[in-house]
Amino acid sequence: MAPPSDHVKISCDASFCLNPLSVSAAAILRDSEGRIIGGHASLVNARSVEVAEALSIRMGLETAVKAGLHHIIVESDNFNLINRIVSKVQSFWETVALEEDILDLSSSFSSCSFVYIPRCCNQVADWVAKNFRSSACPRDWPTSVPPGLRNLL
Repeated sequence: MAPPSDHVKISCDASFCLNPLSVSAAAILRDSEGRIIGGHASLVNARSVEVAEALSIRMGLETAVKAGLHHIIVESDNFNLINRIVSKVQSFWETVALEEDILDLSSSFSSCSFVYIPRCCNQVADWVAKNFRSSACPRDWPTSVPPGLRNLL
């Protein structure tokens, strides 16, 4: 679902592979027309899915701050993480510091909301995270959208 016309949606996800340990985080910024207007993906140092997912949200917020955005909606398919951020109750020791960073960064915007979405609705962020982890996603994906990603938009 597209955000209101004055908002940007940030879809966040992480890709985690245990053997060998390989983790990536991705955040995709899209306008009310569904167009990619920015984003970031990177390999991250995380020993759990929870940490990787929190890193993807923090990365998305940092990207939005740098872009000078004012109204954002952050989406993730990690129900527990979104629930902790929304309730402002950091109860999971591995992600406490990241969640505090996320809440601090969220105050940089005129409006910022966090929304849980089912995994099936987070295919764009999932595609970028998985393909970036496996080196199948080009580094310039936000400006030159690869065909596999284009098919999901």
